[in-house]
Amino acid sequence: MSLVIPDNALHIFPHEYSFKEMNEVLDLSVEFCIFINDDLSIGPLISPDKSDKWVDIRRGYKKKLYGDAALPVIDIYPNIRTCIQRNNPTPIVIWCGLDYREQLNIGCILFILESLRIHNLQVYAPIISDKLFNGTIAASMYLVATDKIRQKVELQLISSGEKSCLRDLWMTVCSSNPQNINDFLSKEFEPGHIMGWHQKSIVRRFPNAKTGLNFFDLEILRYVSKKGPKMRLVIGYILADCMDRYDYVGDWYIFYRLKRMVDPQLDQPLLKLEGDLCDWKTLMVCLTDVGKDVLDKNQNFCHINKVTDEVGGIMLSKENAWCYDGEKLVRE
Repeated sequence: MSLVIPDNALHIFPHEYSFKEMNEVLDLSVEFCIFINDDLSIGPLISPDKSDKWVDIRRGYKKKLYGDAALPVIDIYPNIRTCIQRNNPTPIVIWCGLDYREQLNIGCILFILESLRIHNLQVYAPIISDKLFNGTIAASMYLVATDKIRQKVELQLISSGEKSCLRDLWMTVCSSNPQNINDFLSKEFEPGHIMGWHQKSIVRRFPNAKTGLNFFDLEILRYVSKKGPKMRLVIGYILADCMDRYDYVGDWYIFYRLKRMVDPQLDQPLLKLEGDLCDWKTLMVCLTDVGKDVLDKNQNFCHINKVTDEVGGIMLSKENAWCYDGEKLVRE
């Protein structure tokens, strides 16, 4: 396997720091690169062609997640349009792997190209060697060592069938209509097809019908019970033990979901924190009695608290309560 980069290409990277690391061996011009600087698999989404709202919505969410450490939100739609008009690239290379967040990046870019009525550009994505990590597939570009990129990665044209699947994935996640999600969940894919994995990723972000917690929230309670009270150990074990290789969320997201269950404005918090919020090493976390009840599925977090949440295009609230019952989204 040997990496061949097409001439006169527009390159799209998940983040600036992934570009900086990879560019040590790729040697690309920044003028021909765009950075998304966002994890589109978490938080609220709308169509990126609504540029004014897109920036405000994503900036607000990233501020809640990262605080002052948040990277600036990139207005993807006009950036791509301007770069294509200025540079007239022949192909586009989207440097993303198979995991959920990176596949959403590809779906988003394909949607933008379609909205701009650009149909004549070839679109490439990397294929990563399955010989990484003793045969385990490296689902993300982040898992490829910089000095191994040229040996472990090759670019491949995205087929029309793959484009259709990826656009469907993006439109499903952005939709404000839960029925569109149920339609996507009802599709049958061949065993091992990446879209089958992404069906699971979508529902992980919705509350479970029994507990009112999403997959990651429930894992937080379980690991606080098993590995607490040191919060850094709790988060470390969750990231090591519970992360699907095709659906990896980072420590900041886990910490944000944890704080949501500690919020003193809740009628019934599920967790208690002690220590300095600015210093993870000092933080201690434990379950409240109500948290134990929810973990044992004796109470439902959403029923005993007035909570809101944002999953893609859907705003969840008491008035718009949707949960996952094991097969589809249902309204409570």
